[in-house]
Amino acid sequence: MYLLDLIQEWSKNNLDIIFFISGFGFFIMGIAILVQPKKGSEFRIADFFWLLAAFGLTHGLNEHLDMWSLIRGRYPFLDFVRWYILVISYIFLLEFGRNLIRMISPGSSVLQKQAAKFLGWWCTPLLAAFIVFKGVFSPDFWMVASIWTRYLFGFIGSLLIGLGLSLYYRNNEAIFRPIKVKKYFLTCSIAFYIYCFLGGLVVPKADFAPSSWLNTESFLEAVYFPVQFFRAVCALTAAWAIAGILKIFNWEVRSKLEVSRDRLRKMIFKVSKLEEDERRRIAEDLHDHIGQNLAISKIRLKTIRETPASSSEAIDNVLELIDETIAYTRSLTFELSPPILHQLGFVPAV
Repeated sequence: MYLLDLIQEWSKNNLDIIFFISGFGFFIMGIAILVQPKKGSEFRIADFFWLLAAFGLTHGLNEHLDMWSLIRGRYPFLDFVRWYILVISYIFLLEFGRNLIRMISPGSSVLQKQAAKFLGWWCTPLLAAFIVFKGVFSPDFWMVASIWTRYLFGFIGSLLIGLGLSLYYRNNEAIFRPIKVKKYFLTCSIAFYIYCFLGGLVVPKADFAPSSWLNTESFLEAVYFPVQFFRAVCALTAAWAIAGILKIFNWEVRSKLEVSRDRLRKMIFKVSKLEEDERRRIAEDLHDHIGQNLAISKIRLKTIRETPASSSEAIDNVLELIDETIAYTRSLTFELSPPILHQLGFVPAV
């Protein structure tokens, strides 16, 4: 028991370090998502993955502001900034979870389709209005509004993300199985399930339920570790899992490169075959027309030379054959390299 008391005392005296680690974990998650190329991705989650990145960056900033408040004390302006950033971060969290559930695919269950209809755009403004209402009619606006922000945005948003990631993997399991990302989806889903309790229900102590009995103080007395420590673990775990999930975009890029490489190979093969066919056609033309005409002309000229009394008609026939060969040669030359192509360019020539 003495050891547990020492751990509890150390945790209380070093909350600033725990806040720093927690914020760092969220920052890492946000940065990992932002630096991952997703443009042109066919995965629909890429269209709104930035919402989770925005949550990571803003909530990491909120954790560091909480650390600053713990070190320097509370100030009205700092309380306003902390509350504002907390609300913004959890709005991003809720919107990401809402979009995950609303991402319907042919394999989606009936329950998910019904939930998607219920989670319309109006959910976030309605919950925000309720939070402001509860804060205005309370003696400490910042404290009460922060608690209700965690209840409505943090808890619901984290729960939707945990559920949404599980459904997203299940609906795309045939694609994701070869990439081996199941453990990342499962780990991230569990991390957000746990965070929906730690970040959404374990709040500062207040005079209304459930914060009057489920709060950071009662949690510390029960487990001898501050809730911020477990939030930090969740943040680092989620950051690691998200980095693994982002492998789907690297796999997609590699797959597209392989498809492009195969198409290029086939195109090169077709071009080579066309070139070979064209050479064969030219060779046949040279043999069947020009070669034969020249051979016939040579035979006739020999005949004329050996027959002194040859008529002019025989010579005219040879000249006609030579003219025909010259005309065919010009025609073949024009087909191979039309002069208009060099004079005007490709587009005008066409």
